[in-house]
Amino acid sequence: MEPILKILLLGILAPLLQPNIFTTSQSEGWSSYLSDRPETFQNVSLTVRGDVPAWLQGIFLRSGAAQLGFASGRRNLSSWMDGWGKLYKIQFSDGEVLYSGRMVEVPNYLESVEKGELVPQNTLCKFDDEEDEWTFWEKLQILTKVPEFRSFENVNPASWKLDGGSNEDIFMAVTDNSVSARIDIDTLAVLEMLKPTEIQIGQSTHWLLEPGTRNSINWRYRMTYGGLGDIYVDVLRWRPGDGYNDAEVVASFLPDKVSVMHCFSITENFVIFFFTPLVMKVDLWTNWSNNFHLFEVLNWEESSRTTFYIVNLKTGEVQLAHSDPFFSVHQINSYEDDGNIILDLCQVSHNNMADYQRMKNFMNPPAEFKGESVSRPTARFTINTRNMEVAKSFLGEGFDFPTINEAYRGLKYCIVYGWVSVDYSIITIIKRNICTGEEASWHKKNHYPSEMTFVQDPEGKSEDSGVLLTLVYDGEAQQSYLMVMDAETFLPVATADLPYPVPWSAHGNFFMDSQIKRN
Repeated sequence: MEPILKILLLGILAPLLQPNIFTTSQSEGWSSYLSDRPETFQNVSLTVRGDVPAWLQGIFLRSGAAQLGFASGRRNLSSWMDGWGKLYKIQFSDGEVLYSGRMVEVPNYLESVEKGELVPQNTLCKFDDEEDEWTFWEKLQILTKVPEFRSFENVNPASWKLDGGSNEDIFMAVTDNSVSARIDIDTLAVLEMLKPTEIQIGQSTHWLLEPGTRNSINWRYRMTYGGLGDIYVDVLRWRPGDGYNDAEVVASFLPDKVSVMHCFSITENFVIFFFTPLVMKVDLWTNWSNNFHLFEVLNWEESSRTTFYIVNLKTGEVQLAHSDPFFSVHQINSYEDDGNIILDLCQVSHNNMADYQRMKNFMNPPAEFKGESVSRPTARFTINTRNMEVAKSFLGEGFDFPTINEAYRGLKYCIVYGWVSVDYSIITIIKRNICTGEEASWHKKNHYPSEMTFVQDPEGKSEDSGVLLTLVYDGEAQQSYLMVMDAETFLPVATADLPYPVPWSAHGNFFMDSQIKRN
């Protein structure tokens, strides 16, 4: 075990966990946590234990995988990351808390339900059974879906809202693909599939607001000459009222590699992209020969550097900087400081992208404690915008699924909340003050918390004035519950059992009632 992980476990987790943590696993109920849960339910009233702040009025929208297989039992998806997406809505309204859930019913999902088996399409990982692989004729079917943007429709990790301006808002289920699903925020039904008008093959799951505005920022890989030419990056800005294909192109650039890029970062004046050496081959022949399994064509270019592209939001100017290779799935925050850009990232092994959630790994935490963490030390990159030199330092032990007060997005900040996983099922959530080094944590044996979502107290004065919302699975009771935490004290203030369990899920957003525009 790496020394840094020993420090993590001995210094942070040991005081918090049960005395026998170093000799026994904590995985009771873990397999039930990863069960298919395709049920639909609407506005189920929850019984809350504790006190929910009166100002908490709005919708907590959570995304995650919820179904791997269909009636035939064949062609079950082999990775939780491939699981068909589901939305969970918890609505806080005048003292009442209502719970809804619905699969993201995109066309490929509905066709698979009707057929009782996965219909031909791209997946991330190959099937466990080689006999389940696509036939020649089925691969031809996938090819016919490519120009219609129908070969990959699963949108399981996150949601976003495009500000509608004077019209209704556009709520979307989103992923790293350029195709999204427009959602009815009240019923969670899919209203339409949102597709690009050009040949664009990717964007970030993690859309960001441009600081000080209601503009949404994202990017897309754009293929040229019908997919035979160079692949560019378009940096895009959606102003209030813009439709899915109405974005302004802030800048376009030709990257030095086509990297896996789940997120990016932003400051008041710049968008920061980090192109790591984990690259993907997107040509049709490579995908055909690998049976259209996207993660099977990833490659770690050991000799390559990480390239930072710094895009000026005001002028569109693009600058480059480089660092030694690293891999990151999630950024924490970035800001400008005296001619420097400060960029904070969660680091993980590049192998985790494809392998961590393969079910043969994910379903089988070690029977005895091993102390293996998915995270590497939290990294800070200081990019000098005058000479584009990069300095790397560290902000403490590693964590993932970072959450901050979004009012500090792109600005100097101190507080970050995160998620620590050891041996898959030993999960702790933390609060860290990166300015002082202070840290608090929450852990309960055989309870599996997930990413936290911060909601700011409208009258709060400090960076951590607000609450944190997280969904926790009680492995012993095989029961999910909502946990509301005071973000300042990092202590639970309210819980509510969820009558329909929530499997391992990814990301969430909170939309205050005052921020939602309906027709």
